[in-house]
Amino acid sequence: MKSTFFSKNAYDTALLRTIFLEIENLQKSYPTSDGNQFVVLDNINLTVGEDEYTSVIGHSGCGKSTLLKIVAGLEKATSGSVRLDGKEIRKPGAERMMVFQHYSLLPWLTVRENIRLAVDEVLKDANRVQKISIVNEHLAMVNLTAAADKYPDEISGGMKQRVGIAKEYYELRNYALNFLDRYFTQDESSKNS
Repeated sequence: MKSTFFSKNAYDTALLRTIFLEIENLQKSYPTSDGNQFVVLDNINLTVGEDEYTSVIGHSGCGKSTLLKIVAGLEKATSGSVRLDGKEIRKPGAERMMVFQHYSLLPWLTVRENIRLAVDEVLKDANRVQKISIVNEHLAMVNLTAAADKYPDEISGGMKQRVGIAKEYYELRNYALNFLDRYFTQDESSKNS
């Protein structure tokens, strides 16, 4: 992935906002068997302001996941820096959450039960009626009410990803920075419009 720079005016305008995430001159390379380096990320520069949403889009294998892992603190850059709220990221932190592209659903539980398991973990103090209501709300939010009693092997890949979104909803709200790695690649909702 090569760096893309904004025009000077766009860059100056971007500096007027409060910078939350700043990536400067980021490079990531891996050694090859012939002693060379395979460069995955080359001089990446990006600023993200508070309350902004940013998407990294590119073809398969271009370094999107590697970039997210570095920003999440799960992988080290070869050079450059990543700062969150002015502090350099060197390791995973409690203010960041990464949701990987491979959803993990327990195959012996229904869609409803998979979501309920996550709700039980996050909302330990809620009573049974509240938890059932929240699970039903999450099922409706991702348009899976009709599939609530199906098992993971009975639903499509896109539906599994939506179960993952419903499972993570409460957790995602509690983090300053969320990384969703290819989270919508199999989403079928746009195909049905």
